Amino acid sequence: MKSAVRGMNLRIETAGPVSTFDRAGRALETLERVDVIRRSGRALDYRVSEVLASADRYGGITPTELAKAVGLSPSRLSHIFRRETGYALSRYLRARRLLMAVELLTQTNESIKAIAFETGYRHESSFVRAFTRCLSEAPGTFRRRAREGECSQLIDVSRYRHSGTGS
Repeated sequence: MKSAVRGMNLRIETAGPVSTFDRAGRALETLERVDVIRRSGRALDYRVSEVLASADRYGGITPTELAKAVGLSPSRLSHIFRRETGYALSRYLRARRLLMAVELLTQTNESIKAIAFETGYRHESSFVRAFTRCLSEAPGTFRRRAREGECSQLIDVSRYRHSGTGS
């Protein structure tokens, strides 16, 4: 998976029994499969289409906010989303947030706290815990290692960036 993120390659290291690349790859797989469904021409429930477009526009949006926007309860929206895409809404949003965080960590000098808020976390500690759980290292360590080129695998974050049209 090699490509550029705004002109820069993003490197994710493979190391240990469950590599960072494998964990990040799961998030990418979720986005990739939902993207295939989105582009297949198959008619999705209009509420799911709106959710996908909103998730593209507003990276840190919550399931509750999305449900309110389409006039459903969060649990009903989650049920419809899973039926249409095969994935839990929370898993999809977490994958989007992860990739947004990875991009911000490698492309900006924003503080970890600012990135946490921008990606929809209310507390920096929650962001650090979620990021570390998924990528096996803290955001600050990840940023340093990515910038120093100590990583060996590439993840194409740019392929998951969509226009606000939902296509």
